[in-house]
Amino acid sequence: MALRPEHKSRTRTFAHPGRYNPVRVNCLTSNAGKHIRLYLEPGICLYDGLVKPLATMGISSASTTVFGGYFSSL
Repeated sequence: MALRPEHKSRTRTFAHPGRYNPVRVNCLTSNAGKHIRLYLEPGICLYDGLVKPLATMGISSASTTVFGGYFSSL
């Protein structure tokens, strides 16, 4: 099967106009930020275990790290 002429051209590539930064994740700190430790109750989904307690504290956005534990399903 022969390629049609329009398929013989090279795929277009784009060059990023800015400087290259080898650091893939940049972290910033804020004096208004808080560190909160929550203990998740067994049998409760992550959403309910994280979002509801944070909402009661007036927090509407956050990042999380889960240390340890076992999950029956994800």
